[in-house]
Amino acid sequence: MKTFPPLTLGLAALLASVPALPTDAYGRDRKIDMIAVAEQTNPKAPPTLPSPDHPVYYTAVDAGYIEAGSPIAGESPPTADAVGQALRATLAAQNYQPAPAGSVPSLLLLYHWGVIRRDFIAIQPPFRVQPNLHARIALVATKGMAERVEDFIVSRKSAVGLGRAFPPPGLMTPQIQDVLSIAEDSRYFVIVSAYDQAAVNRREPRLLWRVKLSARDVSGPMDEVLPALIRGGAPYLGRNLEEPQYLKAPLHPGVAPAEPPPPAPATVGQPPEGFVRDLAQREHAAFSGESVTDPANGDGTASAATDPADSSVLPPALAQRINAYQREKLSLQEALAARIKGQNPGAETREAIDAFNKENAGRIAALSKEREAIRDELSKLAAANAGTASGKSLDVLLKEYAAGVQELQPPAAP
Repeated sequence: MKTFPPLTLGLAALLASVPALPTDAYGRDRKIDMIAVAEQTNPKAPPTLPSPDHPVYYTAVDAGYIEAGSPIAGESPPTADAVGQALRATLAAQNYQPAPAGSVPSLLLLYHWGVIRRDFIAIQPPFRVQPNLHARIALVATKGMAERVEDFIVSRKSAVGLGRAFPPPGLMTPQIQDVLSIAEDSRYFVIVSAYDQAAVNRREPRLLWRVKLSARDVSGPMDEVLPALIRGGAPYLGRNLEEPQYLKAPLHPGVAPAEPPPPAPATVGQPPEGFVRDLAQREHAAFSGESVTDPANGDGTASAATDPADSSVLPPALAQRINAYQREKLSLQEALAARIKGQNPGAETREAIDAFNKENAGRIAALSKEREAIRDELSKLAAANAGTASGKSLDVLLKEYAAGVQELQPPAAP
């Protein structure tokens, strides 16, 4: 795994022209099959798209190269300057411009690039999706579809652990099957995340939109594929797609810039550098599928790094309470799974669950009480954020905390 590189703030004007399109031995244009996933955080109140007369100004952070999953020798990534050059050209073609000196940028762009493969030695956690798989699914699916795919995976694990037949009729949809199949591939990728610059200046990670562009790693040399992904994804910058787009993008030979980009001009309202660095590192870990060991688990278990945009709607104190609740619930579920392992399905398993609930009645009651308290806090927060993207995210949390915990059950297939 590559270490996190120094951040490079700001993007300059295009440095070099694009060479002529090459062809294969038969005179055909060389093209790659790519996937574009583009989502706005709040499609009901989308950010203003730029136009030639009204460009959108930005500052940018190159959050660096990612090589995730099982390593393969001989990978030759492009230089950071070459990736930045391709991105600057594409942004300029879509009327996104680097913020001039003395101006106030609207967007902070964080971009990541590299390759992700399966991690063949990763430990598979019970009743959870392994972090590397989580990152591979998230790369090629919208957020809603990724959640449905992961629910399917967890349901399958739970059913197998309880000795149930799987899958239940109708559970495996063609869309889930497609995502799982595509996520098996090793893929080159570029991810661009656009944050509200004013909110970042207040140390609030308010994500406006994100574009995820990827292709199989057998599509060609990485230094040709990554710029092709960026150019192919140009129409989707700042947009919202209900489903991923499957398209073809022409390849160009990888050409390193003749000289490094000039330093970014000073703009009004510079973002706090430490906060931006932390934001970029957290995205870097999430997109890498890195496992982060949480000392609070008490058992040394690891969980997937969290995309900062996923938790930005919650006050820190409430987020900590929810995390503590989820850790306690997971601890009980894993203990229950260990208790019923090897039990015969039916009455024997039911008796083991009932005995476990009696032995842990105090912990379950406390968990139920905390769930009710969290639900009350979420209800207040949802009312204050009604009609916003945050409100939509809070509605999802409210559904999760809608019922009290009367007894503990292993996660069950729907």
